[in-house]
Amino acid sequence: MTLPFLLAAMTLRVENCRTWSANRMLDAIDASQQSHDPLRLLVQNASFIRSASVAYYEGQRYPALERIAGAPDVLSKIFAPKTFTP
Repeated sequence: MTLPFLLAAMTLRVENCRTWSANRMLDAIDASQQSHDPLRLLVQNASFIRSASVAYYEGQRYPALERIAGAPDVLSKIFAPKTFTP
């Protein structure tokens, strides 16, 4: 079964027939880039467990934020120190 989406509340239990770990997931992502086999996941949502298939073959990606000239600097406001004035 292929799920159309995975929810934030779901817990990843198994990936490609192995118990989940971050290193195994990264290895599976790297392997899928070469083999073009979808990632096979077993996810749990409350008491329900379902299988999911993720067709992703682009390898590991680490996006970076880039400033858009002329746009308001929203992140500086978010990360600015917060002070309390009674």
